[in-house]
Amino acid sequence: MESKLYIDNTKKQLLLSGETSLLHGETNTELRWKHIVNTSSSEVNVYGAILKHVSFGELPSRAGVDQRLRLSAGVQASSESPDTLLVLEGRKTTNLAERVKILRGKDTVDSRTDLRVKGKYMYNVKNDVFLGSGYVGLSSCLFNLHATMDLRVSAGLQADYVKSKKAASRVDVQPVIKLEENAWTFEVRPKKGGKVDYSLTYCL
Repeated sequence: MESKLYIDNTKKQLLLSGETSLLHGETNTELRWKHIVNTSSSEVNVYGAILKHVSFGELPSRAGVDQRLRLSAGVQASSESPDTLLVLEGRKTTNLAERVKILRGKDTVDSRTDLRVKGKYMYNVKNDVFLGSGYVGLSSCLFNLHATMDLRVSAGLQADYVKSKKAASRVDVQPVIKLEENAWTFEVRPKKGGKVDYSLTYCL
């Protein structure tokens, strides 16, 4: 299980999360499980999903980023709400540039730049509400920048969509900049009016 500490400048509360997944290789079906503990209020929320994955394209010839188009469908639920959501996901990563160097007699990836596109669509059957999100961005990785340091810089656009019979449809688009260094992740989301939302995550 992967455990993380998370804090941002909006709620200003330290959260402890743990998440894991179990993948059945023969059917390519995944069970996702996640919990979030609010260290201030001791409130615990649990999230779960079961998804069937279908990938299009050839398997990677060597270890690295899977560049195949992957579509996923399933159901999602959480302890925050009694409602169950129908989920459809898609993602695609395309390698734009890669630099390889010889290290100890073996070809080793020194840096890589990828284009990432992903989307998620959810439908709440009970409330007849549609929720959607999408992301497109560039990601540049520098491996072995230091003996114990890998660095990834990402920049892109995040769009969130809500459609409901009770309210007008809403689409929010904002830029996202992310800096990842091994266990640390610093994310910045500039907003209108000069305001900036940011978060810091540490992977235990």
